[in-house]
Amino acid sequence: MRALLAKSLTIPNNLPTSPNISGEWRPGGGFEKSAIVLMVVAVLCGLILNPFSLMPGWLWTPFSQLLAKLSVWTGVVALISLIVLFTPAKLIHSLRSALWYQNFIRNLRLRRAPIFFAGMFCLLAVLVTNHYMFNIEDSFGSFCAATLPSNPIAAAEQAGIKQICYEKNPKKCPVDASIIDPVLGGACKSASADTAKCAGKEVVFDTRELCASTGVFVEKNGRYQLYVSQYAGTAPGPKFTAEQLNWRFAWMNSDFRGMTIAALGAYDDASCGERKAWEWLDFAASPLRASCNYAAARLRQLFGIIVFPLKRTLDRPPGNFILRYGPTGNEENLIDAEPPPASGAELDEPFTPTRDGELYVYLNKPALGVWPNVAYNLNSGIAKVTVIRIPPKH
Repeated sequence: MRALLAKSLTIPNNLPTSPNISGEWRPGGGFEKSAIVLMVVAVLCGLILNPFSLMPGWLWTPFSQLLAKLSVWTGVVALISLIVLFTPAKLIHSLRSALWYQNFIRNLRLRRAPIFFAGMFCLLAVLVTNHYMFNIEDSFGSFCAATLPSNPIAAAEQAGIKQICYEKNPKKCPVDASIIDPVLGGACKSASADTAKCAGKEVVFDTRELCASTGVFVEKNGRYQLYVSQYAGTAPGPKFTAEQLNWRFAWMNSDFRGMTIAALGAYDDASCGERKAWEWLDFAASPLRASCNYAAARLRQLFGIIVFPLKRTLDRPPGNFILRYGPTGNEENLIDAEPPPASGAELDEPFTPTRDGELYVYLNKPALGVWPNVAYNLNSGIAKVTVIRIPPKH
């Protein structure tokens, strides 16, 4: 039986000779002709007019807006469908009967495809294993360095927020902003005599860091208000370069909403450099640059799919803002930005810690157990974080 099976596998087209092809398919009824017209329009708009910004200006605006929604992938699918429908049947028959085609199919089915899928399963196993390796190391405090005393009472005395803000708008309460502005660090600078009136603390951190401490000790079941915004680098605060202050993630502009697979595939005009760098190509500069930007978008999506198992938290997109309580364990709080039309450049959310400990902040980025900071330069941007203690709910 095994010998018969092996013999049959070596003859991929073990079929009787097909009869002579008498005719070709052509669209007959109105429905079929309409479908062909729609596929031609999809090819023209998806592969030529939209990518190269050649949509005629005289078209009726609602109609041109409808055509603008036809993507490159729609055009590719439509083009393949047209090729399949109008390829002569005799050509298909001669192709399937050719010896080189039969050898190619046999080689693909018996060798190439099994090797490919085995490699993909091995890669997936390595990625998932690294994800859990990183989580285990992280839970033992390998990446979030403690900056406060290990004794909770001493840590609370040194960095806890004792004053509670009773203002309806917590932004009106005084906070310690001496780290950002050593000279005018708010109404209750660290250097002032009456620091007990500080209801919060304001710090900045580089979002490329694997885990950054806020220097604040939070108490279990206490209530705090969190404000996060993109730091502009105003003097006399900490000095950062223009590249560090530029908020980007995976080579495109970003904010606190994170970068979903769909967002990574969005067209970014800056992906392939400025227009001036392409001017030497003369009339071909605009279409080639647009094609490069579209290709970069597809590559970013592929990158997002590959690194999906490596994210620190799988149920949030890359770039999502995360709070962490304590240098050890995995007590995290995932902070989500408001949906559009609200701005994604700011976060405003109350939170209640699930344990006592030092408060850490970081973004949801890919990380390897054997190489934790592999994605250090995947993003850039400086965030300003304000933590204010507010009264408990009644």
